[in-house]
Amino acid sequence: MEYNIEICDQYICVRFEKGTVLSINLAREVLTKQRGPKEHKVLNDIWDVRGCIPDKELNNQSISRIIEYIKELHSPDLYHQKSALIVDSELAYGVSRIYQTLAGGLPFQIRIFEDEQQAREWILS
Repeated sequence: MEYNIEICDQYICVRFEKGTVLSINLAREVLTKQRGPKEHKVLNDIWDVRGCIPDKELNNQSISRIIEYIKELHSPDLYHQKSALIVDSELAYGVSRIYQTLAGGLPFQIRIFEDEQQAREWILS
């Protein structure tokens, strides 16, 4: 398995195996499983993408399609409040910043971290 979705009491944590190529199709698959149950739509989340390789097809256009898919998965009253991304490379940080910028219209905050503890503290605050 390329990823694991852990449901905690107050948030969802998505972790990927080292070397996983993070593509638009994989992101859609994970989002579908992560946000499927109605009660999960309102849980904050942490995506730990350390060790992942961003697919070369991840660009503004494909990231915009991911954002549109997030909108399809939710209804106006069923959004979470925060999403944290944990990265470990400049490339992952750059792709995450594109997502953060393009997702500005979504009704939740997105922050990028290099430290898991800081991400968890922010998600729970």
